[in-house]
Amino acid sequence: MEFALKDLQGDWIEGLSGEAFHERVEGYLRALESLPAEVRTRGALIAGEAPVEFAAAFFASVSLGIPTILANPHWGGQEWAEFSRLVRPGISLGRGGTCDTRSAW
Repeated sequence: MEFALKDLQGDWIEGLSGEAFHERVEGYLRALESLPAEVRTRGALIAGEAPVEFAAAFFASVSLGIPTILANPHWGGQEWAEFSRLVRPGISLGRGGTCDTRSAW
């Protein structure tokens, strides 16, 4: 997916300025860029209920070329256990999963 982060500055989310959304994306970009390459290579798990935070985390991870794993924040213990058996992302943005690094919202 190719896009320019500056394109996110438009007012396309009701109730949130494009500038404010872009700042949120930049915050996730800084957090992701500060991680060791080995952690980024394993991917970013995004599982959260806050739509704006979800979108900001998604755009940041995709723009950096980090493997992006989307999950349901409402999964129960059995689903998370199976997920953790199959996938071990480097960072969790939101909640859930077994990761070395977490950034909850």
